[in-house]
Amino acid sequence: MSSNPTGAPIGAYRSGGAPGFGDAIRSLLALLLIEIRRSQGIWLLPLMIGPVWLLNAFRTDERVILWSRMSVLTLETYVIIGPLTAGLAAWMVDRARRRQTTGMIEAVPRAPLQRDVVTLGAATCWGLIAYGVMACWFLGRGVLFATWDNPDLAFVLLGAVTVAAHAALGFLAGRLFPGRFTPLFAAALTYAIPIVTETIESRNGFSRFWLVSPLGVSEFNEPNVAVKLPETYVGESLLWVAGVLGVLWMTIALLRSRYPVWWIGLAGSAVVALVGLNPLLHYVSPTMPGSVSFIPELPAVTSVAFEPVCTSGNAVQVCVHPAHEARLDDTGERLNRLLAPVAGLPGVPSKLEQHTSFGLQVMPDHAFFGFGDGSIAFAAVESVFPPEGRNGTSASQQVILRWLGEQAGLTYPFSTPDPGIDAAVDRFGLLRPEEQRAWLETNWDALRTGDLILEDLP
Repeated sequence: MSSNPTGAPIGAYRSGGAPGFGDAIRSLLALLLIEIRRSQGIWLLPLMIGPVWLLNAFRTDERVILWSRMSVLTLETYVIIGPLTAGLAAWMVDRARRRQTTGMIEAVPRAPLQRDVVTLGAATCWGLIAYGVMACWFLGRGVLFATWDNPDLAFVLLGAVTVAAHAALGFLAGRLFPGRFTPLFAAALTYAIPIVTETIESRNGFSRFWLVSPLGVSEFNEPNVAVKLPETYVGESLLWVAGVLGVLWMTIALLRSRYPVWWIGLAGSAVVALVGLNPLLHYVSPTMPGSVSFIPELPAVTSVAFEPVCTSGNAVQVCVHPAHEARLDDTGERLNRLLAPVAGLPGVPSKLEQHTSFGLQVMPDHAFFGFGDGSIAFAAVESVFPPEGRNGTSASQQVILRWLGEQAGLTYPFSTPDPGIDAAVDRFGLLRPEEQRAWLETNWDALRTGDLILEDLP
């Protein structure tokens, strides 16, 4: 039986005698694979993937898949996968003390830092495996069904680095604060970070810390097929998260040894993090095309030219962005049903175009609309009864709008609950189509200006 006085793992030496760098790496990778297989990550994997899939499987319209949306959704999966990875890392680092046993990795005669690398690497790998599965799912949908745009892998990379940072933070928490509940606290803390920044932003309408979280960066880049942002802040966020990851790694190393290289790495990582953080704390919201900015230095969003796809109906021509062509037939049919009874009357548009930027716009001969009953109802209000010279819709206008929606099978959501309006809608709906049209032609001008009251309706 041969002896191994150095205590190095069998196979760590080349045939020549002294261990080489390649041999050490191969030995470390072998231990990493063993640790991955024996850790609890395999049991946590369904909890990482399952909720993410359930939350996202039905969030997008199957008829319209945008590459930009798939890239952003891939990044956002870190919100669930990251905290679970942090909890797993905190659990694994304190496993031996908690069980009062010496694990396999602790029993191997290696430097403590090398054992930390193996444990942290295993936890990180399980998080990245879960993230990779969801990335393949989202990007696979883009390959098969995307109708517009191109993949932006910077968002995908940002999510992967963020998951790795969660693992490092959980590992550091388990190392500094060993305890039974540390994994739960690590998972809860990392889950709360994006929620807190999101809450601050939603309450204040503006938060300097909004983009500090990668979730804020994804929301800032909400896909819009008609405009291009002057700055996405994805590169800056990647620098910020990568710098934080480096700081965490170097701190873990310094807890084991005080070599100068770790201090240099810590300083360099902190500089990278600050370089990325600075623009995230001083971001500006760009102005939309055609809007007036009272701050001259604000950048403007660039409009993306496109040729709309149109369909003609008996009442109105409907046009959509090419990315949404799959919605054209259904939307065109609903809008034509909505406006057919008033088609040809003064001011009623003969053309409706998809609303592809923020804010509704009304033009002399056509109006803009979005998808969904609420957006189509807005189109009806803005196109049939323009807002100039009035404060909201009058009671008589609400009657006609509700009647238009009901006869088209749509719900008009902006009517004030009122028994008088309900009764007037029922009375008007009982008239024959020719009687309805005759009354509208006679009273249209007064109806549009809001001069009619409920008693003036038939």
